[in-house]
Amino acid sequence: MYQSLEAAIEDVWGQDVSIKKKQSVSGGDINDAYRLVLSNGEDAFLKLNHNASKDFFTAEANGLKAMGETGSNVPNVLAYGNTADNAKFLILRYEENGNRASDYWESLGRMLANMHRAKTKGFTPNSLYGFYENNFIFRDAQNFQRGKIFSRRFFFICVSNKNFCACRREI
Repeated sequence: MYQSLEAAIEDVWGQDVSIKKKQSVSGGDINDAYRLVLSNGEDAFLKLNHNASKDFFTAEANGLKAMGETGSNVPNVLAYGNTADNAKFLILRYEENGNRASDYWESLGRMLANMHRAKTKGFTPNSLYGFYENNFIFRDAQNFQRGKIFSRRFFFICVSNKNFCACRREI
């Protein structure tokens, strides 16, 4: 975890690289989102949150890494940490918007199915369902209760309920 945005940029791209321009982009409602134009001509995607808990982007980075290890196409995490004013940040590879392929939804469904079929040995203790650390859904903490059964009841309570924290209480 980096202690400044500048330190993260230097470590990932080199000492001579800095942020040339920071452009606000749309797409999120929890975090501020920016396209960083770097002095070396490359672009990066920055998520910034002034109100997040200390492990907010650490959990997201670890989750993205685990999803990527299943063969899923996920953003490449480059760095995360805190800014000088204690905002939390996550830097990802920047991807241009493009046209969706005609089989976009089918491909997404297959990728999600493959991700959920993946062996969980590296992600959870004793290959139980869940994840090795708690993370977040929107601003709310998602506390995993690890178990051998991933029931329809879990799905119904956690996914269809607007209060995601109900998962922990109901299972």
